[in-house]
Amino acid sequence: MRLKTRMTLMQVATVVAAIVALCWVFVQQISRYGETEMEKFRTEMLEDEKQQLKDFVQMAVGTIDSYYKRSQDVEALKQAKRDELKRVVDAVYGQLDAFHREHPGLSRFELIEGMKSIVLPARYDGDNYLWVQDLDSVMLIHPSSKLTGKDMSQFKDPKGNYMIRDMTEIAKRDGEGMSSYWWPKRENRRPSSKFHMCVCCRMPD
Repeated sequence: MRLKTRMTLMQVATVVAAIVALCWVFVQQISRYGETEMEKFRTEMLEDEKQQLKDFVQMAVGTIDSYYKRSQDVEALKQAKRDELKRVVDAVYGQLDAFHREHPGLSRFELIEGMKSIVLPARYDGDNYLWVQDLDSVMLIHPSSKLTGKDMSQFKDPKGNYMIRDMTEIAKRDGEGMSSYWWPKRENRRPSSKFHMCVCCRMPD
């Protein structure tokens, strides 16, 4: 083989070797760059997840703290219950008053029967209900048929309060108002303090 040919082949081999070396270096650099960028991406994603989790925890803590503080304000809770009860009673009373005005010729019995369709389905704060009694503390409308028509003037709560008679006195004296009483909870039967509101509604004799 001629010297010139050998020299050409060596040059080609050298160039090929250089290209291979450069390609290898390039591939290594790309690989390291990809690993670096992937690690950077993982780190950024992890930081984002940490921040989101931190935000959620802070939000949850704030909500729990708010509810806790509100739960410690007993008077505010009682007032909120009073306000809710008044809204319900006022709404039902408005319906009863409208029914009374729209049917002026009804007898007392007919009026009570018509009022039942308004009072008996009414519920608030779960399964709490409303009733209608007269100024002699006789129950006119009540979800329990056993109490309907019964004189409740001597009925006492577990603490000995005449809860129905007290409501009658408030209605006679002030026209409307609130009072508290004790009543056993269904789940444990232990009496707890509750509120009731009365509104005096004139009916035919």
